Amino acid sequence: MSTYSAVVLYYRHGPAVAETLRHLLAQTLPPTEVVVVDNCSSDGVLDALASEFPSLQILTLPENEGYGGGMNRGREALTRPVEWTLYLTHEVRLAPDCVEELIAAGEACSPAAGQVGPRLYRSGSGALWSTGGRITATGSARHRLRAAEDGRAAWLDGACVLVSEEVRRQVGGWSERFFLYWEDVEYSLRIGESRPVICANLASAEQDTGMTPIYYGARNRILLWRMRRRPLLVSTSLVRLLAVVVLRDWLWNRDYRSAHVRAVGLRHGFSEALAKGLGQVRERGSR
Repeated sequence: MSTYSAVVLYYRHGPAVAETLRHLLAQTLPPTEVVVVDNCSSDGVLDALASEFPSLQILTLPENEGYGGGMNRGREALTRPVEWTLYLTHEVRLAPDCVEELIAAGEACSPAAGQVGPRLYRSGSGALWSTGGRITATGSARHRLRAAEDGRAAWLDGACVLVSEEVRRQVGGWSERFFLYWEDVEYSLRIGESRPVICANLASAEQDTGMTPIYYGARNRILLWRMRRRPLLVSTSLVRLLAVVVLRDWLWNRDYRSAHVRAVGLRHGFSEALAKGLGQVRERGSR
């Protein structure tokens, strides 16, 4: 069986991150090396857990670098040669054989997969909520509840993804232009240009998931399709988001705060400006 290292991204999740780490270390195929990235949480949680997990490297960043930046700094801190890198966020609990199944599924492809993810279930209810994602005709990124027969997906949720080191060396790491949300879609699309992106049907994990914040949902959707030079998807995304601003936020819900935040996100998607504070307002629907 091939080897892998793991990067776990932490930001103010509290002591519950210990469960994520326990599930990772208890895998039937344990990681060769683990780096836990504290994305400038300033809450002392990882320091308090250091005695329980002495084998883990804790990397504390001086500022919050977002998802892509945090994952890239973690990967840069790994030192041992492996075939795969597992990227994990602080709230994910892996089934005992999750990574073993991910690697088996990835290597069973022809050619071998560039990126593999598990079936994701909601913690508590146990409801299945993602078997990978698809891109709609209007440029939206939607989760699928039913996996394709061959496991192929357009994109995988960044909460738990296994990336081939060979492919990472070819295409590079995570984009840091998004800060939060949609960078997982961009990375999957980039990897998928050279290797399969698949959801492993026998691998599973649980996650406490939320909805995409309004600001990032608008900004990063526009930014993604601009980066990929897809003018039609930029246009359809713009029309769709403007309709939401006017019809749903402004006229129907009279939610002027959300309308303003979404409109600013649209503008920043074209200018690539970033207003982190606006990311606290969350979208009512999915991305």
